[in-house]
Amino acid sequence: MATRLSFPAIFRLITATFFLSVISVASATESKETPEERPMNFALVKNGNCQESCVQWISGEGKITADTPTDSKDFSRSSEAKHFP
Repeated sequence: MATRLSFPAIFRLITATFFLSVISVASATESKETPEERPMNFALVKNGNCQESCVQWISGEGKITADTPTDSKDFSRSSEAKHFP
């Protein structure tokens, strides 16, 4: 059972595909900042089965700015880092 599309439907489909691809390429090129250019970001990293025991550490990645000490304190007080030994 073949489905046939009319010319206007095919045109709209091709146009929509074109614009979606242009939008995705444009958004991908906007986020070309390297980690060194972005402000420092902190994350709690876990390695292993944390139900029994695991290795944990706080990772920081990015550019050190005037806000980095405050951001570090805020992260260490956050619920994500509460279980850090």
